[in-house]
Amino acid sequence: MELIDTLWVVIAAIIVLDTQAGFLCLEAGAVRTKNAANVAIKSQPLAWAD
Repeated sequence: MELIDTLWVVIAAIIVLDTQAGFLCLEAGAVRTKNAANVAIKSQPLAWAD
């Protein structure tokens, strides 16, 4: 049972990180090219705070 719990936590963490990457791409696509790096830097701390 402990293996299943660990596997579930790992899969959930991968899904969360994948969602963060998708949201970053969405935000970067909504701004001008020159501001894309700024948006990426600003949204990066969200991945560490979750």
